[in-house]
Amino acid sequence: MTPELPPPLAELGRRLDHHRTTAAHGNVAAEVNGHGNLTGLRLAAGTLRRVHPDVLGREIVSAVAAARAAAAEHRRQAMSAVLPGIAT
Repeated sequence: MTPELPPPLAELGRRLDHHRTTAAHGNVAAEVNGHGNLTGLRLAAGTLRRVHPDVLGREIVSAVAAARAAAAEHRRQAMSAVLPGIAT
């Protein structure tokens, strides 16, 4: 049996599960959830035909990193609201 989380922590988990952050970098937009897990990746039309794979790879990595950084900041702010002084 899994113990239930206190209501504020359960709500925090739900908020992080449903939060989405998107970061664009050149031809790529990456979306992550509040935990930093990749949930979507979009390429601009024609990107695969006109962008060298090495350049595209760097753009993907950059977009995912930017989205994860933004999600981490959102997570830090959300946690500090529930657990003041712990998540700073």
